[in-house]
Amino acid sequence: MKIQKIQSLCKSAKRIIIFNDADEGIQWISDGYCLFPLLNLPRLTEDNIYALFDIPEDKRGKIFFEEREELPKSLCFEDYFEGECAVKPEAFGIVAYGRALEIIRGAEGAILYDKKYFSVFDDDVILFERLRPAGSPYIVAKEGMFVAGVIMPFDPNITLKEWLTNVAETLRFNEQKEYVEHGSVIREDAKGETLR
Repeated sequence: MKIQKIQSLCKSAKRIIIFNDADEGIQWISDGYCLFPLLNLPRLTEDNIYALFDIPEDKRGKIFFEEREELPKSLCFEDYFEGECAVKPEAFGIVAYGRALEIIRGAEGAILYDKKYFSVFDDDVILFERLRPAGSPYIVAKEGMFVAGVIMPFDPNITLKEWLTNVAETLRFNEQKEYVEHGSVIREDAKGETLR
């Protein structure tokens, strides 16, 4: 895990949230959309996190800071969670609202995740989909067998959902399907017979 990337995420969001997991003795850091365990670091407070992230005094008032005494209860931070399933990003993504979004197909269908959150991890990270008690998905990244981060889905507003629906409808096959085969376009009629 790359602490400089976490620093960049928090600075960009202008938000630093520290969660204290008293049971495990671990602090977690968040920008409001992802959480990462802070391992092998001294206990962070508002004062020393600004120093660690090299945030000058005159800019500190522009960054929201909060320290919470417990982790969100609707998320599981354990290294193993019954029912989790390994997932991978699709070979393609989309760019919308100035964000590069990964498409991950899980048990609940295709969900969008902001690609920048995956840059925190090394290449050998394994992604798992977990479900909250209410059924909404989130991603847990593991390095080896241990949780290295929790990432919430990008929640597109209705405009993006409508746009994606329109794109999908435009791409749906109608009576004549077009396929690209060896560089040439082959058309089929409704019965599946080839037209050239």
